[in-house]
Amino acid sequence: PITVFGPTNKAFSKFECKGNCSQVSDTKELLLYHVVPKYLKSCKLPADKKYDTLLVQNENVRQVRVNSYSCPTFNDVI
Repeated sequence: PITVFGPTNKAFSKFECKGNCSQVSDTKELLLYHVVPKYLKSCKLPADKKYDTLLVQNENVRQVRVNSYSCPTFNDVI
């Protein structure tokens, strides 16, 4: 089971390539950073919680911070 958080356009524009990068590897890293290797229910996400992602850099697992906000248009925004 996995949970995928859809990166926004803002996330794509802020992603910085480190070292010798190609567009494919950059995109792969960005997407792996938004995948958590566990099943999470959006209605049960605690505020300001960090989760390990599938992105590993220099033998370190990167974490993503998750928050949920009320949004009248889309109910909730994660």
